[in-house]
Amino acid sequence: DKHVQWGLELPAVTEVIPHGWRGARPPASAPTGAVVFLFLGKLIATKGVELLLEAWGSGMPGAELWVAGAGPLEQAVQSAPNVRSLGWLDDTGRRAALAAASVLVLPSTWPENFPLAAAEGVLAGLPLISTTIAAPPVLHDGVNGLLAAPDADALRAAMELLLDPARRAALAAGSRELALELDFDTHGRRIEALYAEVVPA
Repeated sequence: DKHVQWGLELPAVTEVIPHGWRGARPPASAPTGAVVFLFLGKLIATKGVELLLEAWGSGMPGAELWVAGAGPLEQAVQSAPNVRSLGWLDDTGRRAALAAASVLVLPSTWPENFPLAAAEGVLAGLPLISTTIAAPPVLHDGVNGLLAAPDADALRAAMELLLDPARRAALAAGSRELALELDFDTHGRRIEALYAEVVPA
């Protein structure tokens, strides 16, 4: 859909299947305690780091903002009030951060193709928040996350909506269901089925 929107001519019949992932079995329960909003990614302007910090402001009661990554805006993150800067994380650190998080925020201010952080959030069974301009394909608005206009007020409003545990739980359930579709074996069966349609037996 994005390629068509950008003017790329595609064949009349095009089917896109999601990536396959090993271990696509998210936890059934969410962490308890403070609501942890997590950002994972490069600390650059186009990833929406400054937008996120503006939306966060001085914080939200009952919530924490964790920012993981490295880049030119690392100092801005470290000096922001009430923000926990995790720095660059290896695979173990990313898994630990995702396991402790309540919501994954992807506030990119440019169109995303298939951001890995979004898939990691889905695989961790987390609700997602992103912008309407980024709109990662694994985020289905109102099903497993929320899309917000790429401005600070709209992003903060979406984050505040997910302070509600019932809404958060409903969107987390959506991510867990979607994660099963990303399972590598499911991915393999879809590819086999597509080949069976076009290759004579």
